[in-house]
Amino acid sequence: MYSKLVQVAFAVTMLPVLAGTAIAQGTTDPAAAAPKIVNSVTAAIDPASYQGPCPAKLNVTGTITMAKVPKEPIMYQWVHSDSTKGPKRSLTMTSNGAVVTEVWSVGTSGQMMRLWAELHVFSPTEVKSRQATVAVLCR
Repeated sequence: MYSKLVQVAFAVTMLPVLAGTAIAQGTTDPAAAAPKIVNSVTAAIDPASYQGPCPAKLNVTGTITMAKVPKEPIMYQWVHSDSTKGPKRSLTMTSNGAVVTEVWSVGTSGQMMRLWAELHVFSPTEVKSRQATVAVLCR
């Protein structure tokens, strides 16, 4: 009898916690039900492999695809594995897709590196691309 009483007391005590968990994971959250604004963000580095004099000048290209043309400018920034970041930039889109670029200068003589860059969109929603990678051998 004592063990059944403990089980019932535990169940009654945990009911509000379990109910709160179900609500938090449900679709009642407006953000979870909001339509997707940014469809995709990609990044690429050209060349994908570099050997030669340094600093190497790498062409970094990103694409941002939106569900529809945003009314407000989007904010984005390039982030690099060497702890450098490009400036935060604003872009007014006239279609649902845009290409953004930067030239990233890396390395000094004798360095061998495996690096990455990613495109970070801050608004209208926060989304990061996958990391684009490059191998660099400085002579």
